[in-house]
Amino acid sequence: MSLSIAGMPPSQISNLTLSQLNSLSASQFSTMTSSQLDALTTTQVAGLDSINIEALSPGQAASLTTAQVAYGLTNAQLVSLSAAAFQALTPAQTAALSTAQVSILTTTEVKAMTSAQVAALSTTQLASLSTAQIQALGSGEIRALTTLQVQSLSLVQMIGLTSSDVGALTPAQLTALSSNQANMLTTVQLSGLTTANATVLATAQSKLQGTTQTAASTTSRVTNA
Repeated sequence: MSLSIAGMPPSQISNLTLSQLNSLSASQFSTMTSSQLDALTTTQVAGLDSINIEALSPGQAASLTTAQVAYGLTNAQLVSLSAAAFQALTPAQTAALSTAQVSILTTTEVKAMTSAQVAALSTTQLASLSTAQIQALGSGEIRALTTLQVQSLSLVQMIGLTSSDVGALTPAQLTALSSNQANMLTTVQLSGLTTANATVLATAQSKLQGTTQTAASTTSRVTNA
């Protein structure tokens, strides 16, 4: 006899075996309420098959507890979420992801991230993003990075920024760049800056390094980009 999930109280949900949960069709699983989903243990979440993970709606994804996201979802399950479901994760859920989880996100999922999700990433989580993942962020998401997050970008990540990415940086973000970060930017990358923002970066680097050769080099490259 097939399992009927409709109307089942949350207290019974947590007692279902993985076999019972995975016997549900995608259409049945997609009807689970927030309270029913919240009742799933992290072990149950980790044992859900790809069919049910893919069936999660944006609303259902957003209703998962931070514990279910951080300790329940496996790496394979996380990348199986639809872009819409991943985009629906709250900032708190995003912040709960482990660095291992963040590092395996598909570029499609990263591209779907909202500004709020990006801003919720810790500097440790941000450091786990690959060059390809950083490049997948939209201009709005680049601008959403806090100055602390910008300062935490590794030199490899800085090298991977496109001219559009650099052009999306705000004056506050440009001012936050360290001399090492700024010196990693090529003239091609710097060409994405507006004249006003190029001046902001050059001025900030000059103040940061004084009259050293490093500052002069950075200022020259920014001005001539």
